[in-house]
Amino acid sequence: MRASLFMLGICFVIFLAAWVVSLVLGFFLSPRQVDSGSSAEGSVVRPHTPPLSSAGFNPEKIIADEEFFTRGTMSEEDIRQFINEVGRGCVPGADGTPCLKDYRLNISAHPADEFCSRPVLAQENADVAALIYSASQACAINPKVLLVTLQKEQGLLTAWGPRLIPRRYEAAMGYYCPDAQPCNPNFKGIDRQVYYAARQFARYPLQPERYSYRSGKSAKFQYNYDKSCGSVKLTPRNNATAALYNYTPFPPLPDTLEGNAGECETWGNLNFYMFYKAWFGLKK
Repeated sequence: MRASLFMLGICFVIFLAAWVVSLVLGFFLSPRQVDSGSSAEGSVVRPHTPPLSSAGFNPEKIIADEEFFTRGTMSEEDIRQFINEVGRGCVPGADGTPCLKDYRLNISAHPADEFCSRPVLAQENADVAALIYSASQACAINPKVLLVTLQKEQGLLTAWGPRLIPRRYEAAMGYYCPDAQPCNPNFKGIDRQVYYAARQFARYPLQPERYSYRSGKSAKFQYNYDKSCGSVKLTPRNNATAALYNYTPFPPLPDTLEGNAGECETWGNLNFYMFYKAWFGLKK
């Protein structure tokens, strides 16, 4: 009887020791908890838009002139790093349409003129950062404005996979590319789109009499191409705001600013404001 009890005691001690060892080994050898958004295999984060807010939007002063018409805010490498960071995780379209960070093109030469005081030199096999930098330097337009316009018009900074189609590059800046219609062949393609959009932004304040909206002059602004959606009287307070309205003529509806969707809403200039503020900040 005593022998049996002794053997039971021995077994219990062995069991207890094994249990303690298993706990210790389990603590050191089991998989560690990973950060949210990832998995044991390693999840992939795709490009996505930043948190957007319409707070502070002023339809009469969307952005300051010193922000809009300044060429030296980013170096070519700064632009490249920004495109790469925003486009991290991008995969090409089903038809092979490349991500913005991987897109290569031949940059056309443009002489200096009355709107763009510096020439653009031809480059072969250049990337979009080189294109934006050259247009910004030539026409004295903030490269941040050109980056945000790429996003506002075709979502190119965050487009990936099925959202990447050739049309996005053909109509990259929306310049002479009416909605749901082919682009004017003279301005088709991202090379021409970026340069001529920058040139057009520079042209508005130099020839204000040729355009509908001018700094300091009150005008009626429709909310939509459909006149039944109504209009509002506004006075652009600076050249930058007048330029944005000449490029995209609609202010957002009050309901749109409050986050309510409707048939008459237009997002162009509000999206410009929200993306610029989210990525670069805006001076008050």
